[in-house]
Amino acid sequence: MNVSEIIPELLKENNVPGLAITVVKNYETLISKGFGYRDIANNKKVDRDTIFPICSLTKAFTALSLGVLVDKKKLDWEDHIKDFLPEVKLYDEFASKQLNVVDILSHRSGLPRHDFSWYGSKLTTEEMIKRLPYLRPNREFRVVAQYQNLMFMIAGLLIERLSNQSLDEFMKENIFEPLEMKSVNTSIEVNQRQTNIALPYEVNKNNKCEQVPFRSAHAVKGAGFINASINDMSKWIILNLNKGKYKKRRVISEQSLNIIHQTVIPISSVDELFFINMLEFSLHSFALGWHVCSYRGYKLFQHSGSIDGFQTYISLVPSKNLGIVVLSNRGVNPLPFAITYSLIDDYLGLKPINWPNKFQIALDNYKSRQNSDIKSEKFKNIISRHGHGYKGNETLVNNLASFTGRYNNLGYGQIYIEKKDDKLMFKFNTFEGELNYIDSDNFFIDHPFLGKKTFCFFRDKDGIVNKLAVNLETRVDDICFEQQ
Repeated sequence: MNVSEIIPELLKENNVPGLAITVVKNYETLISKGFGYRDIANNKKVDRDTIFPICSLTKAFTALSLGVLVDKKKLDWEDHIKDFLPEVKLYDEFASKQLNVVDILSHRSGLPRHDFSWYGSKLTTEEMIKRLPYLRPNREFRVVAQYQNLMFMIAGLLIERLSNQSLDEFMKENIFEPLEMKSVNTSIEVNQRQTNIALPYEVNKNNKCEQVPFRSAHAVKGAGFINASINDMSKWIILNLNKGKYKKRRVISEQSLNIIHQTVIPISSVDELFFINMLEFSLHSFALGWHVCSYRGYKLFQHSGSIDGFQTYISLVPSKNLGIVVLSNRGVNPLPFAITYSLIDDYLGLKPINWPNKFQIALDNYKSRQNSDIKSEKFKNIISRHGHGYKGNETLVNNLASFTGRYNNLGYGQIYIEKKDDKLMFKFNTFEGELNYIDSDNFFIDHPFLGKKTFCFFRDKDGIVNKLAVNLETRVDDICFEQQ
C-alpha cells in the first residue's frame, strides 16, 4: 500500500482535514508521517511532530502505570479499591466492597457508560467521585464487561494516591521520559499553548468541516487526557511489542505487561464496537486498557479513541511485531480504522479489502442504531410511560412557564429549563439548545454533542410540573431530575 499516494485522496473523500500515521515493524519505525491539515484556516499541515489528543488510547497508559506500581510492590492486581480509596462507593454495595484493580481496568463493574454524568461538565475528579453512588448499574457486578470511562477515572485517582504524585507527574516520570516521548502533554490548556497542534473539526449539517472547541476530559483523566505526536506514539508501540522494554531500558516487568495483555474479559454486547459484526473479526474481549480480538486469524490488540473533533486508533499484531497508530482531527470518522486494516493486510500479505467503504457502511449503521429515529417504536414507548398532561400546541405555548426551573439529579447534576419568547430552552453542563415539542408534556432535542434525547416532564397530583426524565443513558431507565 503506497500510503503517500492513497491518503490525500481518502482525506478528501471522507472530509477529514488531516491525520498522522506511524507503522512499527520489528521494533523499527517504518512510517512516521503527517497528511492534510492541522489548521485549515491558516493552511498549516500535519507532520510527524503534530500533537493530537489521543483520547481513549490513554487507557492503556493508565493500565501500564498501575502495572508499574505493582512492580514497585505498592499494590496487587486483586487488591480492593476501597482499601486505598475509601471514598469510592458505587450504587451496588457489594460491588463497592469487592471492586478491585482488574475490575476497573477490564470494564466489569456492572455500570454502563454514564458519560453524560461528566461530559461537558467542569467537575473535578473528586467531585465526580461523589456522583458514583447515584449512577445505576444495568448488569450485575463481574458478569460481563461493558466499556466505561468512570472506572479509569478511579484508576487515575488510585495512581495518584499510591504514588503521592499527580497522574501527570507519575506518567511523565515512569513512562514519557523513559520512552523519550518529548512532545507529550496532559492538559488541553497546556496543549493549546504548543506551536504544532492539530485543531479539532466536525462536519456540520452542510457537510462542511468547521472548527469546534477543544473538549477537556480532565475530570476522568485516567480515561483520556494524553496529547501526543505520532512520532512519540511509535515509541509506545515499541514498548508494548518489546515486552515492556524500550531500547535497553525496562519500563515495566514482562510479567505485569503479560497480565495487562492477557487478562481477557468477553465483551457484553454488539454495541461496544461498531465493527464487531464484521466477519473478519471474532473473539472480541477486553484486556486491561485494551480491546483484544482475532483478525483474519491473527491475535490483535487494539483500541479506538474519540472526543469532539478527534478520532484515534491503535492496533498491534504481536505475533508479527507489527503496530500501527492513526491520529485524525475530525470527530468520529472511519479513516483511522480503514487505513489501519489496509496497512495490516498489506504488511501481512493478506488479500486486500476495500476497508474505507466497508468501515463507512459499518459506522453509518452503528450511528443509526445509537441515534434511532425520534419517532421510532422505542420513543413511542417512552411517551407512553411518561406522557400525560396538556394536549395541543396552543395550550402548551400558554403554559411554557410551568416547565421552567432547575431540575437536579445527584448523579448527573442540574438541568435548567428556561422560557425564551415562545420557546423552551435547556442548559445542561456546557450544552444548551431548544426543546422541540412532541405532544403532552414531552419534548425532544437533536443536539450535535448530546445526540437525540427525549425530555419528558412529570406532574404531581395538582398538575404542577415537578420532575423531568431524560434518556441520557440508554442502558438504564431514563435519568430522573427533580424540580428544585
